[in-house]
Amino acid sequence: MSLSKSEIEELFIKEATPIMMAEFLNVVRDKIGKEEDVKFNKLKLTESLKVPEVQCERNYAEDTEKLIKELMEKYPSDEQKQEEEAETVGDDTLLSCLLPSRTEVNCKWKECEGSKNPKALCVCGPKKCKMNSDGLCDKKDDEDDEEDGSSSLFVFGTILHVTIFYLLSSFF
Repeated sequence: MSLSKSEIEELFIKEATPIMMAEFLNVVRDKIGKEEDVKFNKLKLTESLKVPEVQCERNYAEDTEKLIKELMEKYPSDEQKQEEEAETVGDDTLLSCLLPSRTEVNCKWKECEGSKNPKALCVCGPKKCKMNSDGLCDKKDDEDDEEDGSSSLFVFGTILHVTIFYLLSSFF
């Protein structure tokens, strides 16, 4: 007896455990690593990694594809920039599991009305974003409140240059 691809996918989704999903993601990461000549860390299942609530109306595979396409269009020849931005924009999506540095994985499932299969969402960590009180990535605009000091260093440098210009121009 042979099963069709859709029957195998349905069985896999219905019977999948978090450990099976972690192993499946490791296999995918290994395959990508061999094709792209990239070393991926092995993912370990952890319950401490927070996963957002699964939304039945979202198509997580399409969302991930869309994010990848946007990053490739934004940085067509700079894979390093693509990866850096993916670290923040994709932290609460499956895209996080395609980042080589990630070492943890956790998944959630939800039965959705009108669907014969539960929806699953897996995210990988540790997360590189600012986290809110729920342990999920804070979706506020991170660009305005940088904590790494680069913003204040820029302001200090600008003030210093203006002061030097003012002093030099006042002598001549």
